Amino acid sequence: MKPRHRSFIAAASLGLMQLHATTAGAQPASSPPARTTAKPAAAKPEPAELKRVGDDAMATFKFAEALAAYEQAYELEPLPALLFNRGRALQLLDRLPEALEAFERFKRDAPPDLLAKVPKLEQLIGDVRAQVGTIEVVTKVVGAEVVIGGRTVGMTPLALPVRLKRDKAVVVEVRKEGYHTLERRLDLSKVSSVRLEVEPKRKDTTALLLVASPVAGARVFVDDRPIGNAPSESFLLPGSHRVQVSAPGYDDSEITVVLEVGERKPVTVLLKEETPVYKRWWLWTAVGAVVVTGVVLGVAYTTEGAASTGDIAPGQISAPLLTF
Repeated sequence: MKPRHRSFIAAASLGLMQLHATTAGAQPASSPPARTTAKPAAAKPEPAELKRVGDDAMATFKFAEALAAYEQAYELEPLPALLFNRGRALQLLDRLPEALEAFERFKRDAPPDLLAKVPKLEQLIGDVRAQVGTIEVVTKVVGAEVVIGGRTVGMTPLALPVRLKRDKAVVVEVRKEGYHTLERRLDLSKVSSVRLEVEPKRKDTTALLLVASPVAGARVFVDDRPIGNAPSESFLLPGSHRVQVSAPGYDDSEITVVLEVGERKPVTVLLKEETPVYKRWWLWTAVGAVVVTGVVLGVAYTTEGAASTGDIAPGQISAPLLTF
């Protein structure tokens, strides 16, 4: 903890006092039975004491324990100061969307004198907000489960965009019984908000084809119809379909897939690098023919023939040799 933070006192453990019944030797037969003294109920911890426990846990870097203590204290007495402390614990646990919500609630609920004790609150909120993105999931299908990062965030229609930490790989799934599950992989490292519109289709009438390629950005066509860039998905009628994938610098590739109703079929289409022009067999065949012809012509042009005779002394004219 920074030097400006006050020292935290150690939290005292709560113990239960137990009373034991004693007997004073043998009792006469006519004596009434000894009364059993009931144990007193354990005293509930006070919010201030829970806060001290949380502060002590923060000072010893036990952030999960601190968060639990602050949350328990806030349930007993919702003091704004506990919101700020809770936000700090969440921030240090890298639960940034929840930390941002706690800081924002603290800003709304805290009185001016308490806000004055946190002069850099706006900067703190801004730093956390810069690391948090939002995803808005929109669909016409009601009652679909929305799962982001493996955690269910609600059922459609979602009232508000979902806050989450800005990561490069964010997986969003939309699920509903009787419908194909839709999956989207998003990159929130470069954008702060995404609006995702999805329309799940029923399984009893369609199949879902997922086309992937190891070549990033490869174009996908199904039955000569452009689908988009790989990875792509398309809802198709059951039956046979032609899948074509193309990319600059690669030879086009085509496969045939057969889909059944309700099926979810992933396929990966491999692409072969395009053969450079200077390596193609037909080019070298043509070049070979040209080379052979050139050699013949070169020999014809560079071979000195018999000298001609004429009227100019000494009676011979010779053409000069061509040089290469």
